[in-house]
Amino acid sequence: NNNNYYAWQGDNIIYEFGTYYTRGLGLIKASTGLYYLQNGHGDISALAKENGTISTRYMYDAFGNSSYTGEYSDNLFKYCGEYEDSSLGGIYLRARIYNPGTGRFTTEDPVRDGMNWYVYCDNNPIKFVDPTGKSKKGDEKLSKSKQKILNGSDLDGKGGLSKAWTLAKNIYKNFIENVADAIRKFDSTHINRIAILNQGDVAPLSAGHTAVMIINESGQAISFSYSHAGSKGLDPVPGQTRISAYMNENEWKNIIYHDHLATNYVANDGNVELEYYTQDALCLTIDNKQGRDVFDLIADMYINPGMYEGLSNNCDTHTAELVRKAGKFYDYHRFSPNESFNSTSLYYKNHKLWLLNKSMPNNIY
Repeated sequence: NNNNYYAWQGDNIIYEFGTYYTRGLGLIKASTGLYYLQNGHGDISALAKENGTISTRYMYDAFGNSSYTGEYSDNLFKYCGEYEDSSLGGIYLRARIYNPGTGRFTTEDPVRDGMNWYVYCDNNPIKFVDPTGKSKKGDEKLSKSKQKILNGSDLDGKGGLSKAWTLAKNIYKNFIENVADAIRKFDSTHINRIAILNQGDVAPLSAGHTAVMIINESGQAISFSYSHAGSKGLDPVPGQTRISAYMNENEWKNIIYHDHLATNYVANDGNVELEYYTQDALCLTIDNKQGRDVFDLIADMYINPGMYEGLSNNCDTHTAELVRKAGKFYDYHRFSPNESFNSTSLYYKNHKLWLLNKSMPNNIY
């Protein structure tokens, strides 16, 4: 017959179409032999075979429209790890059906929360998910600093990356979503390195640019940079904070060493800015407590861009504050980030020569 049977464990499907599903905190495995991998948003990001090879990878926009690479699969669990069935008209979220194509539910909110009873998560899928169709849930279980970066100082989705996503052009939104997801997954409790980055030849006679990257024991990294918004006029001008995140060493090593590949940052104003570094980074070992302190400071800096002033609140003042927060020496020079970087590098690589230069009346640094 054409009937289909389902079995449930609480609110979750554990059997349908002859397939059993093993669950823990989320989907783990199907009886077909496929394992489910999820990202920090709860989306099914990939399917893996029993031998560990990835058979299918999924990509999503913020509202859940999906695409895939690899082998075709009739897998019905995708966005937020929820059940999607075209015969239902979208994604089954218990109380209601959600249509990712429109970003709206097909029926009104049964508890009539908020002003619009059809929109998904107040049109802010960066901050929220709605697994029941009744109420949105966000990043409450994350650390306070992660919540600040994602949702702003009041943790309400009106600042941080949520605001950047709202302000961004459509071509930037997917990248911002990926950075937000990476920050959710970043292990901020085991940071053990801080790298000072230098862009030394951005223009003839340029004073250069410095930025900071923190790296954890798993090889994940977050990079922070400070600049000015738009074309720079007379000081002071609005500041622009920038952040990016990398989930493995291959994503960031060639950015800061050897190849000096360009990297994109999410700016607080919704722009995506490109930077590259022309000298190998100065990488310093720190302990986990220092790493957490630096991460907390990055969170506060990102949501508080302030006003950029060329001599008193610039990229290098932020770099100096972050490096010193890590308990490390940074030889800040008022007029040149390049001088700061070169002198700090000399301090760590040839301390005797650094002392000699410092003792000279017109030292080169």
